[in-house]
Amino acid sequence: MPITIREHARVASSLEGLTEEDLEKLKAEFEDLFAEIKIRRSAGLDSGYSKNEIEVCIEGYVKIEARRQGKGWWYRARLRSQLIMSLT
Repeated sequence: MPITIREHARVASSLEGLTEEDLEKLKAEFEDLFAEIKIRRSAGLDSGYSKNEIEVCIEGYVKIEARRQGKGWWYRARLRSQLIMSLT
């Protein structure tokens, strides 16, 4: 099930006010998490995270990446769907 409007708002509000440096650190943490999930899945193990937790992390990553590149809703939708298909 996709994340709720409340979760979207929570992600957006948590990213507000962060510096570019903080956003880059958070983006790197998300990338590390995604790599860990892919490795665990390829080894046949459970990721250790619920689907909802993964989707919330994806949403944070997508918002950071879109803001960094100055992209809009179409870019976010494509990136979000690519990540969801590869990680869940």
